[in-house]
Amino acid sequence: MVKTLEATNPLALDLARALDPVTLANQIGLEPEPWQELVLRSRYPRVLLNCHRQAGKSTIAGLLAVHVALYQPGSLILLLSPAQMKTPCHQGVFVVSEEHQSWPVELRIPQKSRNSM
Repeated sequence: MVKTLEATNPLALDLARALDPVTLANQIGLEPEPWQELVLRSRYPRVLLNCHRQAGKSTIAGLLAVHVALYQPGSLILLLSPAQMKTPCHQGVFVVSEEHQSWPVELRIPQKSRNSM
């Protein structure tokens, strides 16, 4: 469906992405599982996910953050980690102003203070 929309009408594709985050996921090459589609399409302000390790929780949360950043200009999105992990983990803020409603989304990553190292 996405390729058909893209080929015929880019505006229709953008509208489909704005209305359904699953369309955005499909366009970037993700095939969400049924439970992930439910989370992406949920309109609840908070969602609790009780899943096993490597289930795709962070991927879905990140995709929702990008969707909000793209389609709700001026939104503040915080990506936080409870502790520093062994793998590189970034904490960032997405800011999309009304003048910059399209890609690339500005991502500011706070610099680590010397005291935290």
